[in-house]
Amino acid sequence: SNENLWLLSRKNGPNGEVLRVAHSDLRMQKAEPAIPASNDVLDSLVAFKGGVLVAERAGGVGKLDWLSDSSPAPRAVDLRSLPTGSTIAMLVGDPGGEEATFRTESWTTPSVWWAIDVEGRVREVARDASPATRGFQDVAIERDFCVSSDGTKVPLTVVHSKQTRRDGARPTMMIAYGAYGMSYGPFFVPAW
Repeated sequence: SNENLWLLSRKNGPNGEVLRVAHSDLRMQKAEPAIPASNDVLDSLVAFKGGVLVAERAGGVGKLDWLSDSSPAPRAVDLRSLPTGSTIAMLVGDPGGEEATFRTESWTTPSVWWAIDVEGRVREVARDASPATRGFQDVAIERDFCVSSDGTKVPLTVVHSKQTRRDGARPTMMIAYGAYGMSYGPFFVPAW
């Protein structure tokens, strides 16, 4: 941006934090946390006119925060128009541009590209028109957390047919990973 250098750092935690350094004094000792390390995973950031957009995952679900040169606090971007449970799969920006674009994906919907302007308005730009997306209205997505041996809350997502009884008698495919600051976000595989 015009006044600050924005950095995504993993020094103080594997989930990351966003640091702000004024262009007038680029010493790292002067870096201040704009979004401190937390349980949310900070995936990426891109600059566009007047600030940066930060892609995050809160319990596996995507969210965006806007950081501007003129405001010290992050502003959450309203993503209610996006498919439920989406993750931000890609974020693209132009430092001098009026818009940034991002791609979302969820367990039951294929990729959708969105544009966001400097006012935080979000609009759909393009959608994967795969014919395999029909029939997912009967799929349920349940979100929960389990606790690891060190006390960390780990997000758990169960994707199943709404007709499936959860009685332990059904075949199950489980995919899990979460270490070294990396984890799975929602992704769409219609063949399952």
